[in-house]
Amino acid sequence: MDELDNFIVIKRNGRRVSFDRKKIAIAIKKGFDSVYEENKEKDANYIYNKVLETLEEYYNSQTSKRISIEKIQDTIEKELCANNYNDVYESFKKYRENRKNARNTYEQRNRSKFISINEKILDMLIDSEGEKPKNEILKYGKMISKQYAKSYIIKRKYVEMIEESELYIHNLDTIPQGMTGYTQLSLNSVLNNDIIIGKKEDSIKISKPKTIEEVLDAILIIFEQMLEEQYFGESIPSFDYLLEPYILETFKIIFKNILFQNLKNSEFLEFLPKNGIEREIEKIQDILVDLNVFNQYIRESKKVEDIIKRSYDCSIKSLKARIYNSLENFFTKINILAITNNRIHYTINMGTNNSNIARLLILEMISVIENNEFKYPEIVYKIKKGINLEENDLGHDLLKKIIELKKDNIGFSILDSKQNKILENDNLKEVAYTYGHRILDNNIDDKRQIVEGRGMLAGITINLANIPMKLELAKKKITNKNVIEEIDQRLNSTKQILYDIFEEQTLKKKKNFPMLLENEIWIDSDKIKDEDRLRRVLKHGILEVSFVGLYELIIQTSDIKNNCDILEVTKEEEKILKYMKKRCDEFSEELNINIQLSHNIENDYKRLFIQTDIAMFGEIENVTTKEKYNNSYMLDKDILNKMKMEDRIVFEGHFHKYLTAGHIMNFTKDEISKYNTKEEYVINMLKIIRLCIENNIGLISII
Repeated sequence: MDELDNFIVIKRNGRRVSFDRKKIAIAIKKGFDSVYEENKEKDANYIYNKVLETLEEYYNSQTSKRISIEKIQDTIEKELCANNYNDVYESFKKYRENRKNARNTYEQRNRSKFISINEKILDMLIDSEGEKPKNEILKYGKMISKQYAKSYIIKRKYVEMIEESELYIHNLDTIPQGMTGYTQLSLNSVLNNDIIIGKKEDSIKISKPKTIEEVLDAILIIFEQMLEEQYFGESIPSFDYLLEPYILETFKIIFKNILFQNLKNSEFLEFLPKNGIEREIEKIQDILVDLNVFNQYIRESKKVEDIIKRSYDCSIKSLKARIYNSLENFFTKINILAITNNRIHYTINMGTNNSNIARLLILEMISVIENNEFKYPEIVYKIKKGINLEENDLGHDLLKKIIELKKDNIGFSILDSKQNKILENDNLKEVAYTYGHRILDNNIDDKRQIVEGRGMLAGITINLANIPMKLELAKKKITNKNVIEEIDQRLNSTKQILYDIFEEQTLKKKKNFPMLLENEIWIDSDKIKDEDRLRRVLKHGILEVSFVGLYELIIQTSDIKNNCDILEVTKEEEKILKYMKKRCDEFSEELNINIQLSHNIENDYKRLFIQTDIAMFGEIENVTTKEKYNNSYMLDKDILNKMKMEDRIVFEGHFHKYLTAGHIMNFTKDEISKYNTKEEYVINMLKIIRLCIENNIGLISII
């Protein structure tokens, strides 16, 4: 069928273009997708090949090597009918008729870009029975926003790369609004003042929180407001440090109230210097209190001394209950927020604060987790030598208790891994994660290599698996040089799209982000005025470049498919990753923005890639004959299952250093479940953690 490449296609406006068989495959796949919910890529590929056969016959029968777009579409309809795909035929035919009518209605080219969106909304109205009204509105809005982005913001050649399964933009529907992804929230200064809700002209103020209940309620309000400004989720980088002063203040209030009530009931209060006792309570800096400080006020009364001791014990008990109840309420509302807002991601990072207050907070949190089945928030527990890793570390007992929980939503951030290590003892510079996405490195300013107030701006995933397929289709040899050139082309396209998204974001004003910027949560937002563009502050955010199908690429371009040598695979994958990381660093320097390489968490687009590739290229053994492409550098499951856990850690340890915007190593419960007792489980997990430190693994989780 190579002759077909000589065809000149005549478009409806008379323009002549080269024959592109990929567009035929995509059109057929869209036809099947409009009818079937389940995967029908193999059927689409079958019709695609039948269409090419028919077009080849037509080519050989013609002296002129020109063909109209209508002739190609007629051929698709004919083959759908001939092979009894009647529903797809009707759908495809209806689509062509609607497009024709729309073209007759819309004379201006730029207005016709929205023709297809009207059809999609009509289909949605038909299929929306049982849907909540607000959800319908949101769906319509997203669809229109996505179409606007594809028509006016993303260049046409990049839209074609998306349609042809080369790239995937994660936030396509939020680009016109300039929304960012998520932030490692800088909340200390916000919570130390009244919180401004809404735009200045009609804003309201939430009073500065004092107690544990008030601060968690304030954080929930911030989360709710951020839903309007960011699309991925939110994260708190040092939850234990953040809550410490509010727990202390809550304790002081409880202790003062209980003590004075007990002294009043016993009729001692009127004989004691109340103001002096109050001053001593206000001086308290820890919940572990030396009660002897009150001796100067009690006139050597043993009964008053006993009342103070009982009041203190009662206060600690009451404080525990209030921490537990407020955390349970906080987690409950986060779950409601996440579930009702399309699984928005919420994360709290914690674990390096060994103060008595933080220890009490963590113990109560453990109880809350044990007594409930919460899916959210994700808890990333930080592990560090001298803090909680070793047996004699003060926080070691709490680390073991966290491990014993065996919860899916708990991950472990390893601060002693080479890429996570910080030189200063500053919790603001401890690496923080959100569902595998990482904030620490700052390519454009080493001095601003901090966590709080920075986040993800946007993300694009590159499909590496179909590079050999595209080369073969283009009659190019599958050589290392050609593969690297194709990777570079996709990286350059990704760079340009991310830059265009970034520019769209910077066109917004400070006033467009009342919570994120006017409350000065994002780094440097205090340095810009209401009408300023946002480049100065947003440049510290991360533009993520992720990828799938590296292993599938390797096995198509080497002899590894016949002899799966893990060392050879590692060598080949690391070579490509090193190159991709180098290019991202060069992009960052060129554009003065943070473009960083990342691991992937989400799954839908991985299936989307493989479905489109099957429709275009058919089944390729060990490549398109599975549910989805492997995430980033991962190997096939059957290979991983044969590897010892230690070998898997060594394998993954080669790659985390390149993925500065995010990485995670998952261990399955089956790998750990052979250890029956809690003690055995904990010992094994600590062994795994130490191996991960040796091999520079940054983040792990049990799934």
